[in-house]
Amino acid sequence: MEADQPPAPLPPVAAQPDPPAARSSSSPDAEQNPAKKPPRKRKRKPRPPPSQPGLRWLNSTDPSQFRDDRVRKAVRSHVMYDHAARKKSLTTVHQDQFTVVHLYKDSQNPKPPSSAHHHPNVPEKSLVPTQVPVDPGSTTVPGQHSWDKEDENHLALTLLDRLASHLDPLGQLPGFAAPKQNVRELQKFCVEYFATTIYRVAPIENSNIFLAGMCMASSRLDVLRGLPRESAITAAVKLEAVRLLNQSLSDPQVQLNDETIMILTRLLHSEVIHGNFAVLEVHKQGMERIVQLRGGFQRLFHDSPAARWLCNAIVHVVYQACIHTEQQPSQIFLDWVPPTYDLSVPPEEREPAKPMYLPDRVWTFIVKDYRCSKYTAELLHDLREATGLFLTHYSDKGAAATNHPSPGKTDPKSLHVRSYLMQQIGSKPSAEDPDSPVFGDWYYESVRILSHIYATSIYHMVPFSVAAILAKEALLPERPSISVPERLKLAIEKTHPEPDLCWGPLMTRVLLWITVVGGAAANPFASEVADHDVRAEINPGLETARRYLISLGLRSTIVLACQSPYSPAYVLELLRRVIVVQGLFTTEKSAPESTSWKAPYQRNT
Repeated sequence: MEADQPPAPLPPVAAQPDPPAARSSSSPDAEQNPAKKPPRKRKRKPRPPPSQPGLRWLNSTDPSQFRDDRVRKAVRSHVMYDHAARKKSLTTVHQDQFTVVHLYKDSQNPKPPSSAHHHPNVPEKSLVPTQVPVDPGSTTVPGQHSWDKEDENHLALTLLDRLASHLDPLGQLPGFAAPKQNVRELQKFCVEYFATTIYRVAPIENSNIFLAGMCMASSRLDVLRGLPRESAITAAVKLEAVRLLNQSLSDPQVQLNDETIMILTRLLHSEVIHGNFAVLEVHKQGMERIVQLRGGFQRLFHDSPAARWLCNAIVHVVYQACIHTEQQPSQIFLDWVPPTYDLSVPPEEREPAKPMYLPDRVWTFIVKDYRCSKYTAELLHDLREATGLFLTHYSDKGAAATNHPSPGKTDPKSLHVRSYLMQQIGSKPSAEDPDSPVFGDWYYESVRILSHIYATSIYHMVPFSVAAILAKEALLPERPSISVPERLKLAIEKTHPEPDLCWGPLMTRVLLWITVVGGAAANPFASEVADHDVRAEINPGLETARRYLISLGLRSTIVLACQSPYSPAYVLELLRRVIVVQGLFTTEKSAPESTSWKAPYQRNT
């Protein structure tokens, strides 16, 4: 064999020059070489999705601008984004729900859900709770989760917040046929005004009851604005309530049901504030007729659970309508005596019924209230004792509401009681006196002003409206331009920046008594001047005070009647007592013997 020869050497490879560096597109060589591609243009970022899906607002001064290319492109992109967002939301709803349940029940190592990219605004921590570290000494099984309560509720709260963030519950509220008032504003104020469950649950179930309740809120808003007469908005709302009432009465199937009674009760409520006495009389007669056709209060009370408080609501508003017009209610309303206690109260907690204006148990709590000073408690005690003696004296004589005692006949015992009350009230100091111990106590001052009206009415045996004129000589000798009801209104407003709070849960009974008697006192010669517009024109300050006191009294009635199962009977007992006291006075409003006495509703000639 031939010896192995070494392999032939490879030919040398020529060194290749380095590739030329890429020249910038701006060089003159690139511009002269047409074979090279031009530089790429930067792409614009996609437009963000529309903030209001389904809506695109276009403003222009010339209709031809709508055919512009920019406008057309914007509209097309908006439609595509909106369509994609809706399609995505429809396809991912069920995936989100099942993925969330799977995280809590089966997964030991939770991972972000596959549908999380559909909701970029929600952080992953809100969808996937963090793994709780396991203590080596703990007896917890490794396959189980010991989530904290806050961690368990965090996901649910986050999902609910996402679902309800774009909802508008008030957008589905029924509206008026004449859209002159925002229903949302009235409903919000109505809830704040009444603040009770009874007046909030029923309107939700029935649109007619809901809309009829708006007239109460609108009347109250007129009072807070200081209007001596109702506004055009309130008149429109009341006309709508009257239309709904006529619609219910024309239907034989619903003309006697609870819905019709609720609508009429709310309409009567607003008319009491307004003070149109002719309309009030029509509504009272209609209410009496409906109750009679329903079989009376005893049968209506046992018809349904809702009818139990409906009976109290009817009697409450009818009593106040009669008090403020200084009339006596029909016998069917006087004969209604509700049960003192609710059926849910255990028998061992029930107390025997007491005919006093303020039962001992309630009186004890009122005295302990911080708003009731010892001077206010003494004043209330004198009024309570004198009223009890006054009514006991005439009840022993057998005087009924129809048999009015004659003021001309002097009864020594009755005169002694009336003189004692007048002397006790007249000796009380004023809260405006800097030297008195009650200086600045406007709760006391409100009770003192009302006590003068009450004592003067009992002493002279005249209605509250006439007594307010007589009490002006003792209360306001240096301020003849302001009436006693106006002074009472100012004192109540000074008790709290928001007197709608009704002086708290304990003093509400006192405020109710003040506003009921004060509203009647601000209504002199209502039978002679029945036109409310004439009264507002002659004396706007007195008419404003009357509307303020009546509306606050109606609110106190509703709030107090819903505080506890004991309250409805107490409220009716208070109103009934005021009606009995009014019934003992003479119905003839003759001018008493006073040189400065003058009806405030008489024009100056």
